[in-house]
Amino acid sequence: MSRYIDKSVVIIGFNRFDYIKIQMDFIINNEYKFKSLDLVFDGIREGNQNDKYAQGKIDAYLQLCKSKIEFEWRVRESNLGCKRNIQKTLKETFEKVEDAIFLEDDCIPVIGFFEFMEYSLNMYRYDQDIVHISGSNLLKKINANDIYKSIFPNFWGWAGWANKSSQYIVSELYLSEINCALKKSINFSKLPRAHKLYWKLIYKNSLQSNTVWDFEYAMNMMIDSKFSIYPGVNLINNIGFRTDSTHMKFDKAPNYVTKNLAQNSKLNDRWNLRDEKRTLISYRTIVLYEYSLIRLIRLIFGSCLRYVIY
Repeated sequence: MSRYIDKSVVIIGFNRFDYIKIQMDFIINNEYKFKSLDLVFDGIREGNQNDKYAQGKIDAYLQLCKSKIEFEWRVRESNLGCKRNIQKTLKETFEKVEDAIFLEDDCIPVIGFFEFMEYSLNMYRYDQDIVHISGSNLLKKINANDIYKSIFPNFWGWAGWANKSSQYIVSELYLSEINCALKKSINFSKLPRAHKLYWKLIYKNSLQSNTVWDFEYAMNMMIDSKFSIYPGVNLINNIGFRTDSTHMKFDKAPNYVTKNLAQNSKLNDRWNLRDEKRTLISYRTIVLYEYSLIRLIRLIFGSCLRYVIY
């Protein structure tokens, strides 16, 4: 049975054939159809034969997929790097469409993800406090039938609106201006001290990073006291935990990534928006409390950027 999602979907990738094949196989095998489907790949690094081979393999596979589903794909003329490629793709997308669903190549959706994105984009289109839809929920002991509101966005499969989300893609604030801006933020003022320290440090490092883009977006949302919507179950399986990953250089994914993963989720249209005293928080904040004191000290002094970034 064909599943039509009346939204634009954008998949952002770079030279990883296995990720793209899993993405497209999921979409094709489950007979998803979209308003539009675009795949955007960062360019081949100059003189890198591995990139050239990998992109050629991807192009050949996508050419075969053209007979099964309607979509477009393009490869950038030069390599922009993870951060610039994603930020540019988001800007280009929001210049063309009113709203869109975004997936990086290692964020594999489950049944229910696209349905939840479509529902939420329509439901909260005119709510000016909600500017982001998260598809990945890594918390335990939650009600699968509810929708949760959070001051922390998650970007492992997400959606947004051109008129509400595009302004947060790139920060226009200098580091010297951040403290003043945060003092005016209602959401930031409610955070514990450890959270505040974490976010200030992570934001500083993200501005200096060539690969990390999402913390700028998250901090801009926080400064503006805006919210993200979360599903009651995890609708994304992040398979990017491996040694050749850009960020998640681990042998395998931690347990919390898959523990709450929905299995053939059948989502209904009667979710209740929950604004609990216990605000939903994403992995990037939970991780602060999972770290030992030694790792927190490393975070403060910036001696181990691997732990700072993710």
